[in-house]
Order: sequence, then structure tokens, then C-alpha cells
Amino acid sequence: MPELKSGAPVRRQAAERAAINAPMQGTAADLIKLAMISVQKYLDDEKAEDAPLMQVHDELVFEVPEKELHRSRKTSCG
Repeated sequence: MPELKSGAPVRRQAAERAAINAPMQGTAADLIKLAMISVQKYLDDEKAEDAPLMQVHDELVFEVPEKELHRSRKTSCG
């Protein structure tokens, strides 16, 4: 990141923030991927009909049939 050596304080500070933030974002992405793999294995093992729809930041969103809501609520972390 050449901006880290910039004489302009605003550019240098932005580069410093980016340099600090990048490893954290990468680690967060790795963790959510591991969670997705773990959840899918659980759903497969349980023969659940829940379907992963999307990821929003650190949340996983699923479509859950009404007949499986009780189990899904019981096993959710939130």
C-alpha cells in the first residue's frame, strides 16, 4: 500500500485503516464460511428441509418449512 508513505495525512490514515481492516474482514469471511459448512452438514444429517437463502454480513438467512420451525428455533443461536 504505497499510500502508507504518503505525505498527505488523510490519504495515509485511510491506508492505515484499510491495512488494519483487511485481515479482520478476511478472518470474518473465513469464519462465516466455516459456519455455513457446519450448518449445512447439520441440516444434511438431520435430513432437514431448511434451505439457506443468503448471507447478510455475519447472518445466515434460511427458508424454513412451517413444520420445521420448532426444531429450527430450538437449534438457532439467536
